[in-house]
Amino acid sequence: MTNRLYHIASFLLIALISAAGFQTSSAQATHQVSMNVEQINRIALHGNVTINLETPAAGQNIPDAFASSSYSMTTNAKRNQKVTASLDENLPGTIRLWVRMDAPGTGQSRNWRRLRTNNRTVLRNLQSVQAESVSMEYRVRVELDAAPGSYVRTVTYTLTQQ
Repeated sequence: MTNRLYHIASFLLIALISAAGFQTSSAQATHQVSMNVEQINRIALHGNVTINLETPAAGQNIPDAFASSSYSMTTNAKRNQKVTASLDENLPGTIRLWVRMDAPGTGQSRNWRRLRTNNRTVLRNLQSVQAESVSMEYRVRVELDAAPGSYVRTVTYTLTQQ
């Protein structure tokens, strides 16, 4: 019986070795896959901003008022990008509005920039940036001879090539 088990085991071993060396025919096919990566330049502002001015004490000037907000940005640009800001309409000369944006990634902030109807660079040297909820701040200064009233302006931010 042992001899018979030996022959069966030998036969199975030879069959396994033969099967391992046996190759089946196969077929191949290929696809050429093209991908187009578009340039991405996106900026989003979070919420609207209201700046409340304090009434000064007798004999004092109106103190500067501040309000915070945030923005998000995505750009895959390899060349430097910048962010500009402009007002839809200038404010009276007795009222001044500034903005300051923290810079994400490789960018640089221009610190406080007074806003007018012409584009003012507020961030520069931006490359390949993905950032969410980055801090920004507005500051308003009102002279005593400014006309009382409510002033609303739209600030437009543009992310573009530097």
